[in-house]
Amino acid sequence: MTPARAPNPPPAQAGFALIEVVVSALIAVTVTGAVIGLLNSTGRAGASERHRSQAFSIAQEDQARLRSTRITDLDVAMKPQTVTLNGTPYEVKSTATFVSDKTGTTSCGSESRSDYVRLGSEVTWPGMGSAKPVLLESIVSPVTGSLDPTHANLAVTAVNGAVPPVAISGVNLSATGPGAFSGSTDSNGCALFGGQPAGEYVVTPSLGSEYVDPNGNAPSPETVTLTAGTTAVLPLVYDRAGTVQVGFSVRNSTNVIENSFDDAVTATATGLENGAKIFGNPGGTLIRPVAATPLFPFSYSYNFYGGSCPTNKPESGSANVLVAPGSTNTPTVQLPALYLTVKNSSGSAISGARVTVTDTKCSVSGTPVKRVYTTNSTGNLPNPGLSWSTYNLCASASISSTVRHVNTSGVVVHSLEGTSETMTILSDSPTGACP
Repeated sequence: MTPARAPNPPPAQAGFALIEVVVSALIAVTVTGAVIGLLNSTGRAGASERHRSQAFSIAQEDQARLRSTRITDLDVAMKPQTVTLNGTPYEVKSTATFVSDKTGTTSCGSESRSDYVRLGSEVTWPGMGSAKPVLLESIVSPVTGSLDPTHANLAVTAVNGAVPPVAISGVNLSATGPGAFSGSTDSNGCALFGGQPAGEYVVTPSLGSEYVDPNGNAPSPETVTLTAGTTAVLPLVYDRAGTVQVGFSVRNSTNVIENSFDDAVTATATGLENGAKIFGNPGGTLIRPVAATPLFPFSYSYNFYGGSCPTNKPESGSANVLVAPGSTNTPTVQLPALYLTVKNSSGSAISGARVTVTDTKCSVSGTPVKRVYTTNSTGNLPNPGLSWSTYNLCASASISSTVRHVNTSGVVVHSLEGTSETMTILSDSPTGACP
């Protein structure tokens, strides 16, 4: 008897079985991926911890090295070094800072004393990503006699022009004299060099090109004298320079404010050397604007006026400008006006006359500041703006085929509303052109 054959499963059941197989495979793949990811993360975490553990060990060794170094030799011991451990190069940055126990900050004041030295060891390694460096710090107290009483200390402080001032870190310093040393200011704007031979040193600071001192000059060498058994303090003040583009205006004879020109502009401020600084081309070509740069950003305003002499400073028409670090300002200075008209004996305006205007109160290297104009079709100066001062005038033109001139002295040009003056060249005026 032939056994009965089992019937084939319905098509619906066969499809369901196939779906179960696919889902099971997807679950297996997902679980496998998760396991592999977990293993990778665990491996990376393990490698990171291994690097950190080795970095910690290197930092401990560096601390031991620093603590066993004489205080006078710490400047040499602080040079960066690379330590290779198990095939990984670790960068070690060592620091040593003199600290006042009273304040807990770097000892850079003239009256503070260095009660102890803070030693720091910072270790980094390749591929550390966002991980923080390993940093170990400790302190040592200088024992009696460890600092040579025949030597001296130098404390350098660096701050900006803010009120209150803000410390500038990273100012590189090098000094030459009886000894030689170098370093840079820390986060407190301080650098202290201990145990240096007494005598006169030239300290050269170095900072970014955008920084200037209060007089607008780039950081330059400073001379300081170290006296045995004492700490000398060298204060440095720098900040990012600003620029002021000074334009000029004048009220013309028709009562309209128009652009004007000057040869120079003077900036005054109490913090400047001699209280003032001149920009432009004194006694030279008239320009607009005059670039006053670089300028130190004081916490108070500069005053700007046209001209290059203190006697050009007006009672009105100057501009007060507060200069911010790295900024550019564009103020306008209104100049007083000289409404000069050159005429002939019949009262007609002379166009093309040569007019020489000499400032009687301002000179450059002993030579009076002088300007030369040519009158326009109405016999007037093409632009009436002048620096605030007193002037001598000379006008010359061809009268009946002969060049003649006329002079006027002591013309006061102070008014922003304008000063009127008429010069008449006669047929019997002195011959010759104005200089």
